[in-house]
Amino acid sequence: MQSKGCESMYITVLEVILSHAASVPGKTALVDHNNKLTYRELLKAIQAAAFFLRKRGVQKGDMVIISAIPSIRFVVAYFAVLYIGAVAIPVDKNANKDAIIKMSEYFNSKVVFIENDVIEAINTYKLSELTNEFFNDPVQPEVLVGEDLANIFFTSATTGSPKGVMLTHKNILSQTLATIDITDVSSDVVWLIPIPLHHVAALRRLRAVLFCGGTVVLENGFSSLINIFGTIIKNRCTGITCTPSAMRILYEQTKNNISKLFGGLQAIVLDTMPIPLDMKQSLVKDLPLVNIYNVYGSTEAAGIIAINYSKRTDKIGSIGIPATGVKVKIVNNDNKEIKSSPENTGRLAIYGDMVMRGYWGEEKLTQESIVDGWLIMNDIAYIDDDGYIFLLGRVDDIIIIGGEKVSPFEIENKINSFESIKDSCCIAVEDPQGVLGQIPIAFITVHKDMSYSEKLLHDYLQQNLERHKIPRKIILVDEIPRNIMGKMLRRELIKAYQEN
Repeated sequence: MQSKGCESMYITVLEVILSHAASVPGKTALVDHNNKLTYRELLKAIQAAAFFLRKRGVQKGDMVIISAIPSIRFVVAYFAVLYIGAVAIPVDKNANKDAIIKMSEYFNSKVVFIENDVIEAINTYKLSELTNEFFNDPVQPEVLVGEDLANIFFTSATTGSPKGVMLTHKNILSQTLATIDITDVSSDVVWLIPIPLHHVAALRRLRAVLFCGGTVVLENGFSSLINIFGTIIKNRCTGITCTPSAMRILYEQTKNNISKLFGGLQAIVLDTMPIPLDMKQSLVKDLPLVNIYNVYGSTEAAGIIAINYSKRTDKIGSIGIPATGVKVKIVNNDNKEIKSSPENTGRLAIYGDMVMRGYWGEEKLTQESIVDGWLIMNDIAYIDDDGYIFLLGRVDDIIIIGGEKVSPFEIENKINSFESIKDSCCIAVEDPQGVLGQIPIAFITVHKDMSYSEKLLHDYLQQNLERHKIPRKIILVDEIPRNIMGKMLRRELIKAYQEN
C-alpha cells in the first residue's frame, strides 16, 4: 500500500525514516524547545546512541527503559534502541525512583535512561550521555523481521492494574500505515505533539510523520497557551495532536476564541478517548477550514478507526470507519459475530497486523483477549448500514436500567450541552429500590463565571432525555478525576459515591 507519497515496502518503520537521510538530508526532522535535527543529523545521532548502547552490552532482544521527556534526546534514544534490535519501553517522565526500579526488575531491563540523577540500584544513564561518545565506524543496524519485539507500552490504569502491551515491528509498521491512511500525514506536514511521549498515541503520530518525511515539533504539554501559540507560529505547524480534555482547557484559556489559536492549521487530531458531542459541534463550527479528526484505538491496537467530522457532520455521533487493512465486527458474550444495531449492541472486535502480540507475562489474559486473531475490545458498540462504528462506552461503564443498555456518553453529552456545565461524568449505581437494577448518577463541574441552577439543569434534561436516563442525583464537584491523558477515572467516583 502506498499512501500520500509515503513508502511502505519495508519491514520496519525505522528503515524508512533513516532512508530520508539520503533522499532529503537537509530537511528538518525534529524540533524541540532547545534544538532541531535534520534527517541527516537524526541518522548520525541515532548511530552515536547505538554505539553507546552496544558499548554497554545491549544486544538484540534486551529491554531498555527510557524516560519519555518531550525532547529530541528521548526520540534519538527510542530509535537507537530499535536500530540495534533491542526493545524500547517508554515510561512516564514523572515516574519516581521506586517506580523505575520496580519496572526495571519486572522487565529485567539491561539499561535505563532517565533525564536527571542516576539510580544506583539499577544500571541507569542520563539521556544526555547517549550521543557524547566519538565513534569511527557507524554501528550497523540489526537485521530484523516483522515478528521481532519492538516496544512494550503500559496500558492506562482505567481498567485495572497497568499491563505491558507487546508490539512487534510488524505491529508498529501496520499502525503507522493506518495512521497515514486515515488522517492528514504527508511529507509536507509540520506536526505539533504536546501529549506525553510514553503514550502510544504520541509515538504513533511521531512515527507516521517521520515515516513520510515530515517534521515533528515537540512541546511539553498544554499548560501554557503562550507556548502553544508561539510554537505553532514559529514552526509554521500544520497539524496538532490533542486530547479532548486538553482541548476543553484551551477553549477556556482562549475564552472560546479557539480560531485564534488553531485557525491556521490544516488538521487537528483528537486522540486517546471519545470526544464529547458539544466539543465536536463547537470545533466544526469554530474551525470551518480545519479538518477535525477523531482517532479511535487502544494500546493493544492503536489508531485503527477514524473520522473527519468536518466532512461527515451527518456521522458526528460515530467514531468512524476502519483504516485500510483493518477488519472490525461486533460480537456477543460468546465472541460470536452478531448483526448489530442501536438496539442490539455488543463488543467491538479488531483484526489485522496492528493487533498486539500479547501482554507481557500474562499468557492467560492474552488468550482471553485475542480469539482466533481477533482482539476483543472492552467497548460496547454497533455498526450502522454505512459501516460507521458507534460507541456506547466501556463494558464496565454501561448502565443497565431495567434491562436496557444505556450509554454514559449519551447522558454526559446532554448534560455538557447545558450552558453553565464545564464537564460531567455519569456512573452506574445499584437502584436502592431494587426495581431497575441500576440507575445513573451524574457528577458535574460548572463554569465559574456562569450561574448554575440544578433545577434548570434537571428541567433541561427532562426535555432532552428519556425519563429513565435522567440522573437520579446530580452532584457538584470541583473537578472530574482524570489520568495524565485526560481519561475519566469513573472508578474513583464510584468508590467515592459508595463511601459517602
